[in-house]
Amino acid sequence: MGAPRSGTTLLLDLLSAHTEFAWISRQLDQDPLRLQHARRNRVFDIPVLGTALFQRRYQVNRLPHPVEPWNFWSTHLPGFRRVGEPPRPPQVGDMTSDALMALR
Repeated sequence: MGAPRSGTTLLLDLLSAHTEFAWISRQLDQDPLRLQHARRNRVFDIPVLGTALFQRRYQVNRLPHPVEPWNFWSTHLPGFRRVGEPPRPPQVGDMTSDALMALR
């Protein structure tokens, strides 16, 4: 989300505390093809208990918490890369209709 030590983690924590903000958890980023991991975030919607769990999400390793989801985005968005990262060659599974047209 930004340069190290620039406050982006604090910003991400503040945004993720809002009930209408969606975020990608560490589990989903590690295994981006299993979208059912996103359901675990719903544990924080449980009245009273959800608030207490949300406050302890970094202490309890099994609770989902927001991360910078580079692996998730690079899996689901062909051509996605970090700023300054060299472009990767297209993979067979990454072929979009534009890429296929360019190969013809």
